[in-house]
Amino acid sequence: VAVSGFDFEGARVAARNGAGIRFEAGQLTLRRCRFGGNEMGLLTSNDPRAELVLQFSEFAHNLRPDGHNHQLYAGSIASLAVWGCWFHHGSVGHLLKSRAAVSRVFYSRLTDEAGGTSSYELEFPNGGVALVVGNVVQQGPMTDNPIMISYGAEGYRWPRNTLALVHNTLVDELPEGGRCLRVAPGAVDLLAACNLLVGNGAHLEGAAAGEYRANAYAGPEVFADPAGYDYRVARGAALPAPLDPGRREGMPLMPTHEYLHPCATRALGARPALPGALQTRADRHKRASQA
Repeated sequence: VAVSGFDFEGARVAARNGAGIRFEAGQLTLRRCRFGGNEMGLLTSNDPRAELVLQFSEFAHNLRPDGHNHQLYAGSIASLAVWGCWFHHGSVGHLLKSRAAVSRVFYSRLTDEAGGTSSYELEFPNGGVALVVGNVVQQGPMTDNPIMISYGAEGYRWPRNTLALVHNTLVDELPEGGRCLRVAPGAVDLLAACNLLVGNGAHLEGAAAGEYRANAYAGPEVFADPAGYDYRVARGAALPAPLDPGRREGMPLMPTHEYLHPCATRALGARPALPGALQTRADRHKRASQA
């Protein structure tokens, strides 16, 4: 089943988990849809054969009366694939939570932004294969949880547990500093490569034993307009060149696209020249107070 071009708003139920879509079984592809003002954005069952694909869709401002919510909650399904989507303005819950055996989150934007109070930006509570490539991830100053990405916090249940974080831009705006990544103890194949980390968050290398390569650290001045959530690298900003991140689970991890705001992607004409998600540089934005 494919659904394209719909807005899903205002779902409310007595159990307080009214979702724009509740996906129970089969294969579902959503393109260019928007989920807003529901108690949950999209909620799935735990059918181990179900497969969900999300493309170029937006999830924001979904919350229930007690303040908890998830913009996307994928249960213990076979697979989740996210491409070119925008998750933002969560309230206490997570922007994206997936218990799927295989989760692929590519070229998307997951950002608290002004007023957002989400907990984790990305959570994979039961491990599994999680390939997270080319995403812009921002933790705001009002976050409900100082950890941006969590893996395995509720115990590993899948036979393969692989976490690959590759070419993501990770921005921590928590004043006292948060943690970019928490990985629960266990037999995990962890790769963190070619990410760009900005802010006070702890370095990726402290999360767990794994392979860490060519991650870059910088201040917010590296961006064109961090106050306006424009996380493109400013022209003239010096950053180290990335390396080939290799493969995981039979899939090459070298990005072929970049996220294009809002809810789009752009094909790269060459291999990435910068660490992080966004390869197209931009002029620095001058605000009135800076003019």
